[in-house]
Amino acid sequence: MKRLISASVLLVIIVAICIVSAITVKSAYHDLSQKLEVCITEYNAENIAKAFESATDLEKDWKKREEILSIFVDHDIIDDLGVSISRLPSLANKKSDTFLAECNAVKVALTHMIKDISVNTHTLF
Repeated sequence: MKRLISASVLLVIIVAICIVSAITVKSAYHDLSQKLEVCITEYNAENIAKAFESATDLEKDWKKREEILSIFVDHDIIDDLGVSISRLPSLANKKSDTFLAECNAVKVALTHMIKDISVNTHTLF
């Protein structure tokens, strides 16, 4: 009976950790995606100053979330996101397609991040 109780407690703890990680990653995905869309919208409207400000805000938000996300998400995805997001403010000051390409790279990395935590056969095995 003691083994059954111990196993049940461990199962509850594991499920709780999985739920917390999913909520944390989905929240970060939602917030970062919204801020990225603001950057793209401002840049396309040729409002370079606001695009730079939005990109800087995105970078600050990323730096706050990076340490927590690294617990739950593959480090390669975290590294790719960190590099791409840190390049955005400097690219926002220039009128070129490089900024939009880097924004697309961030979108792809965010998509990989959210798919990394979803429950499927790939993540289970």
